[in-house]
Amino acid sequence: IRPKINYKECQIKSRLLHLTGEDIDVFHVNNLDKVIAFRRALADDSDSEVIVLMNFSNRCFDDYRIGFPTAGRWNVRFDSGSSCYAEDGHTSGVAYVETVFTPYDWYGQSSSLALAAYSAVIFSK
Repeated sequence: IRPKINYKECQIKSRLLHLTGEDIDVFHVNNLDKVIAFRRALADDSDSEVIVLMNFSNRCFDDYRIGFPTAGRWNVRFDSGSSCYAEDGHTSGVAYVETVFTPYDWYGQSSSLALAAYSAVIFSK
């Protein structure tokens, strides 16, 4: 008997393999609002970057800005605030964000998005 293969799950896992990378950079720490963001990548591979944004507070944000290491489109691979995970999800419902050339968090570009309380959002290129 062969197990069923969930191709969507395999696709997500391959895109998020970079979460296991050795290279980590905590670039956003907001102690007041209890929000952090970090970049994770495989060593010496800037194409493998993943950004993880986490909100540890009970507050929702409609327009939360963080920096991004490279310009362009960053796809939302996971949003725990999505309505498919929680009925009261406070999510932007977007599949991606586009950076703008507004320096933030030591990076030359940034983007803003809605961020649910007690949530995590994962981005990759």
